[in-house]
Amino acid sequence: MSELVSRQNFLNYLEGIDYHYFGNINADWDTINNECEKNVEEHPEYWCSLVPEESEFEAWDKNGENYIKHLQPGKEWGYHSRNTMSWETTSIKPKLEMSWEKDIVSQLPLYESVSRPTLQRPGNIMPWHDDKFFYFKHEYPDEYDYTIRFIVFHNDWEIGHIIQAGDSYIPHWKQGDVITWFPRRWHLAANIGMLDKWTTNITGVLREEVNSVI
Repeated sequence: MSELVSRQNFLNYLEGIDYHYFGNINADWDTINNECEKNVEEHPEYWCSLVPEESEFEAWDKNGENYIKHLQPGKEWGYHSRNTMSWETTSIKPKLEMSWEKDIVSQLPLYESVSRPTLQRPGNIMPWHDDKFFYFKHEYPDEYDYTIRFIVFHNDWEIGHIIQAGDSYIPHWKQGDVITWFPRRWHLAANIGMLDKWTTNITGVLREEVNSVI
């Protein structure tokens, strides 16, 4: 699928598949990754857990309260704060902004978007879940329709770097590759390898028409 389509037709297409390869963004990824690593060193307060202890998370509003409830199944399955750690630029307020984000976001068919560079170190798991876009809805409370998320890979795939959407594992991605899936598709992410895994999630509202491959 590589054509200009309406956003509704694009979502209808995504609903029938596990995930969609959207294309590749050509950028100075070495410089981007260096800035990311520098921010991790300078801003350790952005480390968070996807299954935090109740005392570690303060709900920002009703969406925040719903987010906490959304995390509960992970605890029931045996996950905890020590094996679900990640460094995310939206984990606390204010969101940490990096110099390259707007340029990457501008290449996607979105408006009213939020980008989130994310580091997952070896030994950490994002358990099976579907996205509710809690942070995005907090930032844009009136934008509920046609919300979608794109995932951009900072590096080539490495051994032990796992992303599954629906019944499919994402195969050997390349630096700059972009994927997306139907907004309610269940998925997981894990780093059971030897090297750090960097991605940027970009959530926003689809434009009226979508070129399905960049």
